Amino acid sequence: MQALETVYRGIKFRSRTEARIAVFLQELHANWEYEPEGVKLPYSGNYLPDFWVSNFPVREIDKTSTEKVSFWLEVKGAPCTLDEVTKLRELACASGEHGYFGYYKSLKEIVGDCCNPDYVRFMGRPYSSSPFQNHQAPHSVFRPVGGFPGEQKPLAAKGEMDWLHPQVKQFYDELHYKLDHSPFPCKGCDPTIWLRAAQSALAHRFGT
Repeated sequence: MQALETVYRGIKFRSRTEARIAVFLQELHANWEYEPEGVKLPYSGNYLPDFWVSNFPVREIDKTSTEKVSFWLEVKGAPCTLDEVTKLRELACASGEHGYFGYYKSLKEIVGDCCNPDYVRFMGRPYSSSPFQNHQAPHSVFRPVGGFPGEQKPLAAKGEMDWLHPQVKQFYDELHYKLDHSPFPCKGCDPTIWLRAAQSALAHRFGT
């Protein structure tokens, strides 16, 4: 299915999902730049990131101030591939800035979590996760997902995962390296702000 080009604030986005993420960022009063500049990465080659985001609120420090961060953001309509993760990871390592993937379904999950009484009761308050996932942190040494071609992978500790088929074990090794489980640091933000931003992004009517 071909993505639907969409115009928002005078900018033509390659997909409706990208435009809705832009609305979400705008509602949170973050600074964002769409397809800021192409870069040439040593390993992955030419790469054009979707968004550079700055001044993004992640945690309330007190009643008058909020911690804010900057990061690269890649928007996807479907789960990202290992190659896409490798490119964003290399960009994070080369620039020293963090990177995330954003998804349309995550905007819906924010609304669902905040409006679900059972979830609110379980969490103690209407807190939801961020729509930005699969955190890629900058490292001093870049390594692609799955390793460089021809790289010898270290053997697992004796007896560890011996019951798995070798191909299955390799899949889990790559998946473990692919996913950085550090959550987006948004815990402590006013959940109603996230809810309103997600609702606005999902309900926004774009011009033709």
